[in-house]
Amino acid sequence: MVKSERGVTLIALIIYIAMFMIIIAIMGTISNYFYKNVTEIKEPLKYPSELNKFNMFFINDVKKNQTAITNENGTSVRFEDGTTYMYSAGKIYRDDVEIAKNVKDAKFYMVDSYYVGDVKKEIVNVQIWFLNDPRSEEEIIEGTDYVLKYW
Repeated sequence: MVKSERGVTLIALIIYIAMFMIIIAIMGTISNYFYKNVTEIKEPLKYPSELNKFNMFFINDVKKNQTAITNENGTSVRFEDGTTYMYSAGKIYRDDVEIAKNVKDAKFYMVDSYYVGDVKKEIVNVQIWFLNDPRSEEEIIEGTDYVLKYW
């Protein structure tokens, strides 16, 4: 009589179950980590429209000018065409016209320019904090760099 090779032995079944348990545990850990991080970034900024308005104007002026000057305390920046951005009393102004409100603080800095070949690129760094923003000031260290017109 020949022994049948059909079916699964008890040892093989235990090995399969152990492998599936390990895979399920790994997937559960990854899933838990993923959903925990999603809830941390789930809360949106309360004033994205204010930041978008600022960016719309600022990028347009950055691409039209080759030089800019910031004041000592970083509350304003003036471009070569005379356009000035200034933070004052919770608002950002572009030539005395309010373009962003509910601003906790804003800083404008000139970053060291650099060369690519023989082309000089100047950079303005802008840091903006809005009121009731879930991010703390320590989390926004570098801000956003804007490269001035270089051609």
